[in-house]
Amino acid sequence: MFNRATSFTEGDFVTDDHEQLLNVLTNLKRLGGDHIEIINYTNEVKIDGVLHLNSALHRAVDNGNQRSINYILYTMSHIDVNSSANYIDIISDLLDYEEFHHFLQHLPS
Repeated sequence: MFNRATSFTEGDFVTDDHEQLLNVLTNLKRLGGDHIEIINYTNEVKIDGVLHLNSALHRAVDNGNQRSINYILYTMSHIDVNSSANYIDIISDLLDYEEFHHFLQHLPS
């Protein structure tokens, strides 16, 4: 994390290169510990003077990258932190993704 941002909230690979995203997620999971939880990091960005929530999942949804969305949801379903409140504003956009239901089923209580 640098300057309240991560490569997930700023990097183009989330929106443009699902294979690189998968490699990064796989390597973070392999490192173990809490490293993978960075996928849940959010910040706010100003677009046309209005603050919007920004995360890897928000960016993938905004760009319509289906594979990235499914990879992120799958990864988030294996994290012991319930960050679903961060995604309330895009829940309706996620309903048709197969990994969204997997994500919901594996949310920690």
